[in-house]
Amino acid sequence: MALNELGKIVEEEILNIPNRFKNVEIKIYTVMPNHIHLIVSILASEDPIVGATLAVARNIKAGASPAPTVGAIIGSFKSLCFKKYKEYVENNNCNIETKFWQRNYYEHIIRNEKSYDNIYAYIESNTQTWERDRNHPENAKIKKS
Repeated sequence: MALNELGKIVEEEILNIPNRFKNVEIKIYTVMPNHIHLIVSILASEDPIVGATLAVARNIKAGASPAPTVGAIIGSFKSLCFKKYKEYVENNNCNIETKFWQRNYYEHIIRNEKSYDNIYAYIESNTQTWERDRNHPENAKIKKS
């Protein structure tokens, strides 16, 4: 599935997530015509302990930034995509709606290797099954008998 210019903006910002957030990896992603799928991995910080630690905050090393939340990562990603999308629309005199993202996102914590493998395979094959995907506009129509 070839990406249009707006899909390329989304892909570029997905690939930039690890550059903006230390200890964050994108394991796999796919950009679909009306949605995206990605696995975001937040790794443990490797920052050295600096200064005194507080008994109350045992799990956060002094001098280290706490790991970003999934909400912070996705919020930043969506904001940057929308900014570039808006610039593209304005610079190319496109007659496109300014609504780009739905209000929220679906988050699922992967708890084991089997679940990871299943989700990874789903994302990997999603473009080949687009015609049957529940998010495909043709499949969202209510069919009356």
